[in-house]
Amino acid sequence: MTEITGGQIRMARAALRWSIAALATKAGVGISTIQVIEAMDGTPDIGDGIEQTREHRAAARAASVEAIRKALTAAGVTFLPDDGKGAGIRCKIKTKK
Repeated sequence: MTEITGGQIRMARAALRWSIAALATKAGVGISTIQVIEAMDGTPDIGDGIEQTREHRAAARAASVEAIRKALTAAGVTFLPDDGKGAGIRCKIKTKK
């Protein structure tokens, strides 16, 4: 599975015209969680800390990123890996019938 970046999450939200609050609701995570993840350059990671706490926080961050990925993918976003020119997204807006 391709790792996603904070920039890709911002791009996906913009393509879908979703607010941070809308994504938070759809992904089941907090608004501040999305704000922190989107602000990171590159792949969301956890800084140094007490090892047990760091492992717990890293697992929680990974679960949040996966929930965000699932919500955006369900809405029609495809995450594209860095091909040397930067990571990106493709978005097919799903229309209601």
